[in-house]
Amino acid sequence: MAKLLSINAKVRLPSATGAKWTITYPPNDPYLVAGQLAGGLMEGALVEVAGEPGWWTWDEDDQVFGAEIGDVQPPLVTVKILPTMPAGKSMLPIEYKGHPRETAEDTWDLSRIGMGGLVLLSEAQRLTVEALIEQGNMALARLIAVGGISDEELQDRLDAIANGSALAADAQAAADLLPTLEAGETALNAALAAVSLNARLIGWAQSDSIILTSVVYDTTNANSAGVPISATATWPDGSGGSWTATNRDATTGYYLGYTVTHTASGKTITQAPITIDAIGNLTAQSLPTVS
Repeated sequence: MAKLLSINAKVRLPSATGAKWTITYPPNDPYLVAGQLAGGLMEGALVEVAGEPGWWTWDEDDQVFGAEIGDVQPPLVTVKILPTMPAGKSMLPIEYKGHPRETAEDTWDLSRIGMGGLVLLSEAQRLTVEALIEQGNMALARLIAVGGISDEELQDRLDAIANGSALAADAQAAADLLPTLEAGETALNAALAAVSLNARLIGWAQSDSIILTSVVYDTTNANSAGVPISATATWPDGSGGSWTATNRDATTGYYLGYTVTHTASGKTITQAPITIDAIGNLTAQSLPTVS
């Protein structure tokens, strides 16, 4: 059943002295009514992230109402952040649209269901996926060919064993075949899992789902002072890692790329340098790679 969830997310609000947040459910939505009855908040105040100047987050006691695994899909809600700025400065409100649900234990990360959509692959990654599919098809063909029998004959013999009418020789042949079938299935599953993990890591990196703590800021360059250059990373699956900014632009002081490690898998995600214009606006960005 649905439950109250803390919001596990951070937002960058440079120079802000405070910020309020609101959450808006569709009118007359069942989650709106249930959330109010359960004590879910519709608004609150952000708190500063300790040791990370300019970063703000949700108080863990401020909870909203959302779904957990097995529930009906929750509605698309709007979370709005209203920064409070010093005199002479201003910042437009920030809006997120997402489906409130349990993305980690008792928390929601502000994401949408299916937020990543289709994942773009480089030519090398596409060829790798195609090669894995071809290998899987070849593996299945080899498994069927073991013992010189067709897939129909193999099924007939297995059915006969199940019905107790198989000859002892057929039973032994099937028993001898089983380890080969299991080994092939294990190898195929491992290859498909590797492709799935890479796509998942890229999706997390691009959707800002990685939580950064123990952030180190640039203090060596005047025009990039206060820009984060390294941090400890925590992935949505609980794995640790290290985030490092790369490719500093001497004109703007921006760091145009990054690497982030995923300790549990031993993989590293690399964002090649983005392209910016003369005033620092993003004009092009390639898909991160996994190694």
